[in-house]
Amino acid sequence: MRNIYLYKIKADLEKYNLDWKMSPPPEGAVMDPIIEMKKRKNICFTCFEDPYLSVNCELLPCGRQKIYGGVDATVGFEKAWNHTKLLEFRKNMLEGKYPPLCSQLCYLKERQGLVE
Repeated sequence: MRNIYLYKIKADLEKYNLDWKMSPPPEGAVMDPIIEMKKRKNICFTCFEDPYLSVNCELLPCGRQKIYGGVDATVGFEKAWNHTKLLEFRKNMLEGKYPPLCSQLCYLKERQGLVE
């Protein structure tokens, strides 16, 4: 999949006669499959498969959205993972209801918005 932004950067490097090398070059760059899936299917998989543990021992639905808050992980992973707050977050994600930052940080198109 061609990334027009990488070609724009390459053109600017040439335009300003900068001797910088892009690695990989735009011709060989491949888009991140997770980001592409998020764009195409409009769902984030992170809250289902990549639990994030903060330095404060909170289990968060997403490492990028610490402001949403997590649950106390000292109660054990299974209890924290199945806490109503995280279950509700994942349920909302499946229904297309998620915090505005999801669309800003992870390319999700806003559908219904999160009921906070």
